[in-house]
Amino acid sequence: MSYRIRFQRSAKAELDQCCRVYACMGGALLAWLGTLAQEAELHEERLSFDIANLPAYLSRVVSPIESSWRATWERFQEATWTEDMKAILEIIKTRKPPWQLRASWRVFPVLGGASHCMPVVFFDVDHVGKQIVVRLFDGLPGQ
Repeated sequence: MSYRIRFQRSAKAELDQCCRVYACMGGALLAWLGTLAQEAELHEERLSFDIANLPAYLSRVVSPIESSWRATWERFQEATWTEDMKAILEIIKTRKPPWQLRASWRVFPVLGGASHCMPVVFFDVDHVGKQIVVRLFDGLPGQ
C-alpha cells in the first residue's frame, strides 16, 4: 500500500493557483510529491530533510522547532489507542519517529525553460496513517 498525498487547505489553494497560471507545472509538481510519498514509504531520506535537524538556523528565522522525538511524544499523547499501538510498532520496526515534519525543494523550468523556480514544500510524514500531508509551499511561481 503506497502512501497517500493529502493537502492542508491553504497548500492545496497555493498549488491550484500555480497550476492555473502555469499549467505545464501541475504534472511535474504532483510527480515530485509522489516521489516524496514513495521516499516516505520506503523510509528513505534522500530527497527531503527533517526540519528538526536545523534548529540553529531556524531559531534565527522562526521560533525553534523541537526534536522529532519530542514532537512524537506530544502527538502520541493526543493519539487514539490504536494509533498509539501502530506508532509503537513503527518505532520498533524502523527505530525512527512515526511522525516527522520534513521539507524538500526542487528546481523546475518555467516558461519553456526560459526561467526557473525552486519551490520548497513543507510536509508531515505520517507513517502510522501511511500518508504525507502537504502543509505549505514556498517559492511557487505566482505565489
